[in-house]
Amino acid sequence: MNSRFELIAETAFTHQGNLEYLQRQIDAAWKAGCDFVKFQILIDPENYFAAGHAQAEVLKPFLFSPLEWKQAFCNAKDKGLKLIVLPLTKVSAEFCCDNLGLIDAFEVHSVAFLSLDILELIKNTCKTIFLGIGGRYPGEVFDVLAVLKGKSVVLMHGFQSFPTDPRHLNLSKMKKWGEVIAAPFGYADHTSFDQPFVNLVKYSYLLGARYFEKHIILDIGDKRVDHESAITIEHFKDLRKELDQLIELLGDDSLNILNEKEHKYRSREMKIVAIDKISSGEVFGSNNISLRVTPSESDFGQGDLKELFGRVAKEDVLPGMPIKFHHVS
Repeated sequence: MNSRFELIAETAFTHQGNLEYLQRQIDAAWKAGCDFVKFQILIDPENYFAAGHAQAEVLKPFLFSPLEWKQAFCNAKDKGLKLIVLPLTKVSAEFCCDNLGLIDAFEVHSVAFLSLDILELIKNTCKTIFLGIGGRYPGEVFDVLAVLKGKSVVLMHGFQSFPTDPRHLNLSKMKKWGEVIAAPFGYADHTSFDQPFVNLVKYSYLLGARYFEKHIILDIGDKRVDHESAITIEHFKDLRKELDQLIELLGDDSLNILNEKEHKYRSREMKIVAIDKISSGEVFGSNNISLRVTPSESDFGQGDLKELFGRVAKEDVLPGMPIKFHHVS
């Protein structure tokens, strides 16, 4: 079982166009011990919103220039964070492709899931591609995978309602996706920051998820964009600690390996011992050897008892002594 997991700090539009705030989000992700920081990239809103869409004017002040985005990319890389970029338009994807040296992975957002312009661009890179499969039917996912044939992909379960009601998550779908598609998967949590989201992440881990995403914010409850499900440095630290503890509890799933405590418990089992004095040359049988509880170790397991019947003793064995290799001819 692969016990490794990775934490993703999603910045989204919580920065609200404030580059200093975004840089502080990056610093927070680093201090929190996150593996990835994720950016939603929108360079050309006119190609994202339909004419007259009310959100176009609302979002416009929240956008960064290509130069500002590159500054953010460099800050993240300087801190050793891996970058996931989520381009929302073809132009945004082209900008990301022009800066591949700073990028570790792409994500295809559910809102642009079947955008061939974006898919065709990013499939020609050597980067891992995260697919936001929330709210998607299997046929749609298979269509995208056909375009990305041969690419390294990660399936991300979860959907963006702020906050998401846990009763609507259908976490069991993750396991089903893992059975249908041979690809790693993860869980993007958008439940409220004041709900037990850590448990949801742990449940997802038990279902096989190994990537976990949560929005990051500097101050919990600060009423910024998507603040309802965003968490702080300390929350991320706690999340990692909880997952580490869960992995420790799960232990090694190898059936052929016992830990120290398991060996100690096993040592309590009955051993093959002499139940009467056995003289050299005497034949072992049910009359002189049997299973008994003893603190001493035998060289034979319980299942070897009948195999010893008919064998000859090479030397004397006193009553209560465990049978050793050197006792048997």
